[in-house]
Amino acid sequence: MARHPHLVRRDSVFYWRRRVPHDLRPQIGRTQLVKSLFTSDRHHACQLSRRLDVAMDRVFSMARTMQLTAEQLQALTNEMIRLEREQLEHERIDFPDLTIEKSRLASTFSTDMSAAMKTHLMSNDFSTIAPLMCEVLDRHKLDVPVGSYGWKQLGRHALRGLAQVYNDDSMRWLGEYEEDERVPLPTAAAWTSASPAPPPVVAAPSSPAPMPATSKTEKTVSAYIEQYVEEARHTGQWTNQTEAQNRNSIDLLTRICGDKLPSTYTRDDAATLRRRLEMIPENYGKSPRHKAMTIDEVIAAKKPETKTLSEGTLNRHWNSITGYFRWLNRQNGVPDLSLERVWGGFRWGANIPTSEKRLPWDIPSLEKLFASPIWTGFEEHPKKRHWRHRPGNTIIRDEYFWLPILALFGGGRCDENAQLTGRDIYQVDGIWAMHFRGPHLKTPGSERIVPVHSTLISLGFLDLAKKAGEGLLFPKIIPGGRDQKFSHFYSEDFTDYRRRIGVYKELMDYHSFRTTATSAMIHEGVSLLIADEITGHDSAGRKESKETQTVTLQYVSAFPMDKLKGAIETIKYSSIDWLRLAPKP
Repeated sequence: MARHPHLVRRDSVFYWRRRVPHDLRPQIGRTQLVKSLFTSDRHHACQLSRRLDVAMDRVFSMARTMQLTAEQLQALTNEMIRLEREQLEHERIDFPDLTIEKSRLASTFSTDMSAAMKTHLMSNDFSTIAPLMCEVLDRHKLDVPVGSYGWKQLGRHALRGLAQVYNDDSMRWLGEYEEDERVPLPTAAAWTSASPAPPPVVAAPSSPAPMPATSKTEKTVSAYIEQYVEEARHTGQWTNQTEAQNRNSIDLLTRICGDKLPSTYTRDDAATLRRRLEMIPENYGKSPRHKAMTIDEVIAAKKPETKTLSEGTLNRHWNSITGYFRWLNRQNGVPDLSLERVWGGFRWGANIPTSEKRLPWDIPSLEKLFASPIWTGFEEHPKKRHWRHRPGNTIIRDEYFWLPILALFGGGRCDENAQLTGRDIYQVDGIWAMHFRGPHLKTPGSERIVPVHSTLISLGFLDLAKKAGEGLLFPKIIPGGRDQKFSHFYSEDFTDYRRRIGVYKELMDYHSFRTTATSAMIHEGVSLLIADEITGHDSAGRKESKETQTVTLQYVSAFPMDKLKGAIETIKYSSIDWLRLAPKP
């Protein structure tokens, strides 16, 4: 049998021995490595020796390419992010003759820079950030050869961080800073001279990093929830549904990471939370069994065909949790929570389901819907008022008749249409209009005055309003759900009706009427801003137009009523004979 070069025998036991290459001895701290193989069998010893050789070759290779530790990567990346943010903020402060238009152009440029960082990341192109990388490595007295494994490690971490920096910078040019952001403004001296070098990065810390200081009056995160909820409800920010969603998100935090003092949550906790949220099934909370299960048990019980939480739901949970910590950071007795360090810069994985968008109603489906018994005649059920799918001779012009038509020709949400009263229908500048207001608007910006479409007038809508007087147009609607919404039971009935008449499609529901109305206007050349004003969509452009008005005018339309009237009249569904739905004389 051939002699193995790194195998030696002492007494009856075999040892593995290998010299450390000269260039790696300062780094490893030894001239040779020796390990007992605990066997006297030569064949077995040779097998073990070969395995150790393979492993040690990998170690030597990694040592030569200067692989950085996690602590080094974090410290170096944070340093680059800090330097870049300081420079960008200084440019903003010292920008000559800054105007709103210039800020918007600069915001667009920063958005492009963020996209460029991601493009460089896709190809491991570190050329644009190489000077910054070299500067930071010099500050920390680290010799990382260009092109080495450690160089690529740092480059990829830096590009990810700088993509977020430029994304944040885009919003800062528009005057939007995160509530918890401590913008690192450099001193005057720092603008004219180099910043002092930070302490060297410790390659291998001998003890765990110290936990942040806590306060004697600090309580666990769950102990603050009731105060948090009370403040949000008192200021009118939350509905019952919003409260339930926020409570659920905070409950997920404590179930996954534990109910701890706010200041003791670390970035590792945030990363664990992020990973667990991505694995939770979309039906979480809908089964009573989930309450008695741990989150890991819920994840393990997920069936292969069941999807995980969508991107929209994940964002809602994350925003609720980070919003809670921003609020905690302002409370007496709670130390500074280092929000950006702990919670900032995370991104969801590439495989999470995206939020599915609602489909607009297609013309064949609309034609089939309005040729169904509610609008042509149905057979009344002796007990179930909403059962109208069987053909008959009865037509009742109540919410089941009117609500889909109102959404198609006005773009209103279901709750907005359902809570209209007779006094909400009146003339503005000689034009009949609907005033969407009341307790069930989606946002304060949803309040608006919208012209009544001529088709609605021809179908007798003004007579309906006159008959209602000061009361609801649809007095038989029963509110339901946590927030006692008018749409609660109606939405269930409308879904059931669509199934029974054969027009049910996933993602094509009542809310899709809004999309259909908006598309109809846009296709006829109506500007998106006017369409948003009619439908009450809180777009950035509509918010900006409101903000430039006086306080009084912010609560009415930003456009003349005749202009809105012209826009809404572009909505037409010509293949449907709407006049046949008009009341018979």
